[in-house]
Amino acid sequence: SVAMILQQHDVNFPNGDIVTPANLNTWLKGEPDGYVGPGLVNWLAVARLAHQSQVAGEAPHSLEFTVEPYDDTGVATFVATNPVILSEPGHFIVAHGEDGANWKVADPADEARLLASKTGFGNAYYFTPSSTNLAYILLVTEPDVTVNLAGSQQVVETLNAEDEGESVTKKLIYYPKPAEGVYELGVTGPTQSEIMAYFYDQNGNVMTQTLTLGEFTSAEFTINFDPSGSSAVELNTTPILAYIQSLRTPKTSANGVFQAVYSRFVEYLGYLQNDVEGTYFADLSKYVSRQSPRVISPATKDTLINYIELVEAN
Repeated sequence: SVAMILQQHDVNFPNGDIVTPANLNTWLKGEPDGYVGPGLVNWLAVARLAHQSQVAGEAPHSLEFTVEPYDDTGVATFVATNPVILSEPGHFIVAHGEDGANWKVADPADEARLLASKTGFGNAYYFTPSSTNLAYILLVTEPDVTVNLAGSQQVVETLNAEDEGESVTKKLIYYPKPAEGVYELGVTGPTQSEIMAYFYDQNGNVMTQTLTLGEFTSAEFTINFDPSGSSAVELNTTPILAYIQSLRTPKTSANGVFQAVYSRFVEYLGYLQNDVEGTYFADLSKYVSRQSPRVISPATKDTLINYIELVEAN
């Protein structure tokens, strides 16, 4: 379906080769972001290809990607001038016109299928002719992970794919055209998981980073986003230090222990920031683990160790 879209927009590869499903698949496999999760096509990588082709004179324009929940009125407006990809369960087709209560379609899995009813679709994927801003933030997570990026609009979709014979579900969270600035990313999940983060500049160039979330942990990350250059993301340790400080209770036997935990945690962060090698991670975990449950409750101990592992992983 993606190859069909590029062909209908007269997009060739930058070297002049005509786009086919086979060579597009080869190109996607060679890109750091061509496929996400368990083999899901990354539409933003396709937008970058179109832009590269436009710069090379092998496409009449760039293509700006957006995804929206399916709405037949919105699709009707779009297909009047451009084709649109529609999602069916486990499948994508291309709608390129209307025929009463049906869409005129091209189905990569069924060449004889020329019409499809206007009901039963999940999302609509638009590639709009454009020469403007391709900047994006894309986050790929497990379905039960909650993500909030303050100050930015998000579009969420959940997709299934086969991975070694098993059905795997991933949640894709899109933030289109984020402005330059600092964003606070909050992440919460019930199980240990990884969040794949993709940061796109205005030309569609990508920087990727893996964020790790510990079990039963909430984490905050700070994103410095620059649509004209490189972006960076790092774990925000301020809430973690504030939590440890909140555990201190003056004039109790536990106060000294929590003061020591806080001091060692700050020292540990300093070692990490300066890339000093050592056993500080293991030493701090052991110090917390061996404390009596009368001093540090099992629940608090688990939280502290999860935070230590969170910092170590990120």
